[in-house]
Amino acid sequence: MIELSGITFIASYNCNAHCRHCFFDTSAAYSYMSPEIIERVYEDRSVLKKMFWNHISGGEVMLEPDSLYDIIRKIRTHFSGDIGISTNGFWANSPEIAERRIQELKDAGVSGIAVSSDTFHDEFIPCQNVANVVHALSQSGLTRHSYIMSTVCNNDVLHAQGYNLLSEKLAQKVTGDYPIPFAKPAIRSIGKGSLLNLPKKKIFSKHVACTELSECLGKRGPFNPAMVYVDVYGNIMICYGIIIGNIFKTPFAQIISNFSVNQHKLISNLARSPHSIYALAQKHKSGIPNKFYDVCDMCYLSRKSLREIYPKVLGPAECYP
Repeated sequence: MIELSGITFIASYNCNAHCRHCFFDTSAAYSYMSPEIIERVYEDRSVLKKMFWNHISGGEVMLEPDSLYDIIRKIRTHFSGDIGISTNGFWANSPEIAERRIQELKDAGVSGIAVSSDTFHDEFIPCQNVANVVHALSQSGLTRHSYIMSTVCNNDVLHAQGYNLLSEKLAQKVTGDYPIPFAKPAIRSIGKGSLLNLPKKKIFSKHVACTELSECLGKRGPFNPAMVYVDVYGNIMICYGIIIGNIFKTPFAQIISNFSVNQHKLISNLARSPHSIYALAQKHKSGIPNKFYDVCDMCYLSRKSLREIYPKVLGPAECYP
């Protein structure tokens, strides 16, 4: 059983940007989350017992602002904790537009906004748009749970110094004197990040455990996560691309209460170590790489090669660009 402190809703996998470090295929067939998914998640209020935050992410959540507001309002009918969203700020073409949109989000029930600003987003989104968002956040007083997402490369990644220096300059430029904090997550080796995290090094020991699955707001271990992802298709995931159920087939509360590492061969293998997934991929498929950037990379590329064999667990396709 999972005791949730939070849920991240993936409102859409689509995005107007196609960043080189993104987890997803953002140009796949278009879809946006229905409020019905929120209703199905909260039809059994027992899942709210220890939950204190929800987050809405993508893709880009502001591709359909009215639909986003509907989702936020639907969450608010069930949930009184903090609600955050992530956005790249493309919509803030002027200070006036930014202020109007931020006020609409605040009125709908948003507690905070994470806006992206780094070298990868800068290829698609004018930094002035992000600066407009930061200014509007400060004007609205919506700063307690707002921050700038400035993704960085680990120091040993090829060209890391250049990427990170530009990201730092951009983030400082869009922030100015406003009291919006920075978050600097490192690029994970999943999705397109696997291509960016170079050089590939070695096969990692079978004794190295997975340490990155859904450990937001609490280090309870990768297979007792503090959060899950709920996507636009109703999939419940413990990591991007690892499905433990679907709310259109099984009630959300039942998926959460029945979760076990033994519910599927892939998950039990991963619970032992990511190397077990690699060994399974070697058994089933030819041409598996023999060098990886890190353990996450080994797990992701192995899972990607196994998708055709385990489509109910390894999906959706957007998580394996």
